Amino acid sequence: MLDRRSFIRTSALVLGAMLLLKLLGLVEKLVMASRFGVGATADAALVGATGALLLGYLLQDVVSSALIPVLVNRDRDGQARTTGTLFTIILLVLLVIAALTWWQGRALLQLLAPGFDSETQSLALYVLRSALIGLPALGVSAVLGAHLNANGHYLQPALAELMLRIGPVLGLLLVGGIEGLAFGLAAGALLRLACLIRPGVTPRPRCDLADDGLRRSLDLVWPLLLTSIISIQLFAMIEAAIASTVGIGVVSALAYARRIADVPIFLIYQVSARVVLPTLAGLAIDRVRLQEALKRASELTLLLLLPPTVMGMLLAESVVRLIYGRGAFDDAAVAATTTAFWALLPGLPALGLSVIVARFAYALKDTRGPSLIRLGGVILHVALALALRPWGIAGVAWSSTITLWIEALALVLLVASRLGIRWDILRAGWRSGVRLSISAGLMLAVAMQLNALLPPVSGVLPLVARLAAISSAGLVVYTGSLLLFGVRLRFAGST
Repeated sequence: MLDRRSFIRTSALVLGAMLLLKLLGLVEKLVMASRFGVGATADAALVGATGALLLGYLLQDVVSSALIPVLVNRDRDGQARTTGTLFTIILLVLLVIAALTWWQGRALLQLLAPGFDSETQSLALYVLRSALIGLPALGVSAVLGAHLNANGHYLQPALAELMLRIGPVLGLLLVGGIEGLAFGLAAGALLRLACLIRPGVTPRPRCDLADDGLRRSLDLVWPLLLTSIISIQLFAMIEAAIASTVGIGVVSALAYARRIADVPIFLIYQVSARVVLPTLAGLAIDRVRLQEALKRASELTLLLLLPPTVMGMLLAESVVRLIYGRGAFDDAAVAATTTAFWALLPGLPALGLSVIVARFAYALKDTRGPSLIRLGGVILHVALALALRPWGIAGVAWSSTITLWIEALALVLLVASRLGIRWDILRAGWRSGVRLSISAGLMLAVAMQLNALLPPVSGVLPLVARLAAISSAGLVVYTGSLLLFGVRLRFAGST
C-alpha cells in the first residue's frame, strides 16, 4: 500500500505520462479532423477501428480490476504462474476472435453501421481488417500492464500507452489517408506490447490451469468481461448503428466531441484509479476507513469536474472551433460537434464518479454488482437513444448523459450498502454537494456576464485569450466560494 508521499510522487509521474497520452489523442483527432472533417470517410475510419480494437481496449480495465487484487496478495512465483497462464489464455482466445472477425468483417459492419452506403462500408472494412493485427497485442498488454501495476511499476504501463496514439499520428502524417490510419492503429498496438516487456519482471507464457490465482482471477474477471462484451461492445455497435442512420457525419461528430469531454477523466480519474486500486485493496478489511474514503472520493469528483462541465457548456462552440476548426473541418462540422459536446458534458461528473466508485467495489472483490448495473445501464441507454433519435445527434448524446447519472447513483448506493455507510457521513456528503453546487452556480453567473461583455473574436490567439479570461474569472469565483464554505478535501487513501 502506498503512503501519502509515494502516492503523490507516483501520481505525478503517471499524470505526466497520461497528460501526454491525452495530448497525443487530441493530436490524432486534430489530424483526422483536418484531413477528413465530419463525413463518410471519418465515420468509416472510426467504425472500422472500433470494430477491430474495442475488445482489446476494454480488456485493459477488466483485466486490471480483476487481476490486481489477486496479485498484490501473492508471492513472486505465484504472480508469475497466474499472469503467465492468463497471458496464454487471452492470446489464444484473441487470435481466434481476430481470425473470425477478419473472415466475417463485412457482415459485422452491416450490423455496426447499417446506414453506411457500399463505398463507406468498404472503407470501414479496410480499416477493420488492417487494425485486427493489433488485437492480440492489446489483450496481452492488458495482462502485462496489470502485472506491473501490482508490483508497483506504474510509469512504464502509462508510457506504453503512448504508443497507441503515436502509431496512428505517424501513420496519418507519414502515409496519409485512411491507409495511414489503419497502418498506425496496428503498429501502435504492437509497439505498446514491446514497451511493456521488462527483463526480470515480465512473466513467461505458461499453461498452469490448476493455479489458484488463475481461478480467483477468472472468478472476478468473467462477470466484468461478459458484461463488457454484452454491454460495451454491443452498445458500441448499437450506438454506431443508430448514429449511422441519423445522418452522414454523426458518428464522427460524436467521436470528436467525446475526445474533448473525456480529457478530465483521463487526466484525473484513470490515473488515480490505477494507482488507488492496489491501495484500496489493501484497505478492504478496514470498513470504517473505506467509508470515509468513499465520501472523500465522491466529494473530490464533483469538486474537480464541476468547473470543466459548467464552463465547457457555456463555451462549447468556441472550444470546438479552437480545437478542430481548420482544414476540412468546416462550419457545419463545428456545429454538429458542438451540439454533441454540449449534450455530453453534463454526464462528465457522473462518469468520473462511476470510474472511482467502481474501484471501491472491485477492492471489495465485488465485480458482479457493477457488471449488473452496467448491463442495466446499457439497456436503458439503447432505449433512450431510440426514443430520442428524432432529436438527431443531440438525442443520441443526451441518452448517454442520462444513463451515466443513473449508473453513477446506482454504483454509489451499491458500495454504500456494502460498506454500511453511517447516516452522519451521508448528511455530511449532502451538505458538501449543496456547497459545491452553489459555488458552481456563482462561477457560471460570473462567466456568463463576462462572456456577454467581451466582444466576439476570430483567430487562434485572440480566441485562446478570450477563453482563458472567462475561465480564469470563473475559477477564481469557484475557488473563493469553496474557501468561504470551508470545503477541505484530502486524498481518500492518504495516511
